[in-house]
Amino acid sequence: MTDPVADVTFLVNPPIADDELFDFYRENGICEEGYPREQATVVLRQSSVIVAGYRNGALVAIARAMFDGREAQLVEFCIARNVQGGPLRHANGSLIEHDASGVGHALGRVLLDELWRRGAQFVATYIAQGVEEPFYASLGFEENGGHRVYVIDRRPYVDRPRPPSPPT
Repeated sequence: MTDPVADVTFLVNPPIADDELFDFYRENGICEEGYPREQATVVLRQSSVIVAGYRNGALVAIARAMFDGREAQLVEFCIARNVQGGPLRHANGSLIEHDASGVGHALGRVLLDELWRRGAQFVATYIAQGVEEPFYASLGFEENGGHRVYVIDRRPYVDRPRPPSPPT
């Protein structure tokens, strides 16, 4: 049996073209495909750490973090749907429902190792409840009990009432 991760190359802060990332979003049903290309791909120039996984030269996974020298926030973790394995309840590559290939775990280890190398002491992320707990637990994440998350969410694809815009 061959190792499905053996043919994936992981790179830290690789040069990813806007078209490459946007095509990855479209091919994998990732919500950012609903933004104009320029807005969806600005993340390539704003993230502190990006780790990308490539198979045969094609982007199959990406993880991004914002890092301030001590604390990090994992802001994106996507695996191509055809790499996740298993039946997917949500047809969205940004939800890690399965990691049969091990690519997600390997991607997460590279990202976390890079953050530890840079001095991170605290790493947080948001997960989809009832879907992603086993995956993130396999990387060492645990629920931060006693905390509540407050957000202002203006993403155009989120269907909920939005707070009013600030005065201009």
